[in-house]
Amino acid sequence: MSVRSDLLVRREFDLDLSFMKTGDRKFGRNIIKASIMAFLVALLVASSCYITIQRLNELHVRSLASQELILSLGHVLQTVKGEESAQRGFMITGKESYLQPYLFAQSSLPGQINHLSQLMGNDASMELLVVEINAKQADLQSIETTIRTNGSNWPGLVALTDSSNRAMDGINDRILGMILQQENMFEDLENERAGLYSRVVALVSSLIVFELLLCGISALTIGRNRAARLDSERLLNAKNALLRAQRDEFKSANDQLTAASMRFESLFQHIPVACVYTDSKGKILEWNQTSESLFGYTREEALRSTIFQTVVPPRDIATARKAMAAALAGQSLSAMEWVCLNKKGEERELFANLIPLLGEDDLPMGTIAAMIDITERKAVELLKNEFVSTVSHELRTPLTSIRGALGLVCSGAVGTLSDKALQLCAIANSNTERLVRLINDILDMEKIESGNLAFNNVDCCITDVVRNAIEENRGFADQFQISLALTAKESNTRVYADPDRLIQVMNNLLSNAIKFSPNRCEIIVEVHRATEGVIVSVEDCGPGIPEEFRLQVFDRFAQADSGDTRQKGGTGLGLSISKAIVEHLGGRIWFDTLETGTRFTFHLPYATASSGERYEIDRS
Repeated sequence: MSVRSDLLVRREFDLDLSFMKTGDRKFGRNIIKASIMAFLVALLVASSCYITIQRLNELHVRSLASQELILSLGHVLQTVKGEESAQRGFMITGKESYLQPYLFAQSSLPGQINHLSQLMGNDASMELLVVEINAKQADLQSIETTIRTNGSNWPGLVALTDSSNRAMDGINDRILGMILQQENMFEDLENERAGLYSRVVALVSSLIVFELLLCGISALTIGRNRAARLDSERLLNAKNALLRAQRDEFKSANDQLTAASMRFESLFQHIPVACVYTDSKGKILEWNQTSESLFGYTREEALRSTIFQTVVPPRDIATARKAMAAALAGQSLSAMEWVCLNKKGEERELFANLIPLLGEDDLPMGTIAAMIDITERKAVELLKNEFVSTVSHELRTPLTSIRGALGLVCSGAVGTLSDKALQLCAIANSNTERLVRLINDILDMEKIESGNLAFNNVDCCITDVVRNAIEENRGFADQFQISLALTAKESNTRVYADPDRLIQVMNNLLSNAIKFSPNRCEIIVEVHRATEGVIVSVEDCGPGIPEEFRLQVFDRFAQADSGDTRQKGGTGLGLSISKAIVEHLGGRIWFDTLETGTRFTFHLPYATASSGERYEIDRS
């Protein structure tokens, strides 16, 4: 019988007793007049009821003791698991804060075990459990001592951890077995209570028969009290109707819950995303139809295995375990690219999100992985990049020759040209230069994406690099009557970087500032020292960046789609390349929109005393 149904039955029984007591008060005077035989029968029934109620009370006490024992066993198991989790967190991270649950368990566990021993008495299972917990405590103390002495990378730590895990499994199995035993005992007690309850009902029924006999003898009294009895019956029927309405409400709520569960199951199975639920050890708990199609394992096959035995390549098991540990710590990992294996052993590239699977009390008990196959998309991207790289290389050779030839023609090396011809050659030469810059930018982006962009990092003065970039762009600025001003409080600020790449970044920032600033204004370039590195900024006088475009500023081929911007020219690759270069050098780049104009800023770490080393910065 369910708890809710048992509650309803008890309420009906209480109403029946209330009705009987009302009748008893009405028939009180007639009971006194009953015969000696009727009195002896009533006394016999009352004695049986008393004995039965005493037994019910005894069973109730034993049931409460069994429930308390189950709760105590659960508390001990939860404390030991919390101690294990805290020790594992300390082993992985080395942070002392993870030992708080462990220290709490150390102080509270003896009291819990003592309380449990008092409840269990001289039980052999309890003695074995105490021995296993003491051994587990010794293992955890040994692991803590080892970590503090030798560090978390000590080779022997794995053996200690395996021993501790086996001890934990033994404790877990033993406590669960004891809980199961107590639950069986509790069920037996409840069954016996139900039988005694039926006996009480039978005895009460006998009393009702006895009362009916007395009512037959006292017909006159029954007639006078009939109205009161009818009122009691109406009250009983009304309350029973209320109970039936509540029962119907419970049934409706249960039906709604079942329907919601079926809808979720349908969505989970048919969503075009591979969804895999795992426990804290990587065992697969759920596996939808998209996962079957992607990896080739049926749901039955998957549920008998772990992700490490199915989809994770052996070389990536350590990385996958680290990601799972982060998710179990409550961290959500998104937009990850993984390489997994299908049943045929073929590698598939996946775009995946990994989030915690929450259990009781909203605590992580496993992980949920949502994956999309991007193998074909990656292949297409690779083909596209190879095509762009090949075409760019093929275009650069003839363009170099064209640029050289146009340069000779424009310089007059092949003879004097008319003003009209010279103007046309200048236009052709300018557009050739533009094409060369576009091709160079595309090739740089291809190298950045493939990780082949060359860097020749040296210990250099950032102020000198910025000053050289300004001089290179001064002629371009003079065409628009724009002045370039440098503000540098420190003249010898050193960074570890590639000067040519830094000049490339500065050229992109300065050329953008010049193109988008009105004539006869001043562009301010500033170099100053910060706590962890040097900061370089370029502030223009332009109209600023439109709000709807600010999130795309550093994207490839990104340009504010206005007529004025298109007239300024540009490939839309300069800022993207600059961002990649700065981040490769350990820095970061951003922009600020001012009341008048925009300020682009990048940060680089200082060069250290040892050549080739540099400070790491916080990119959060």
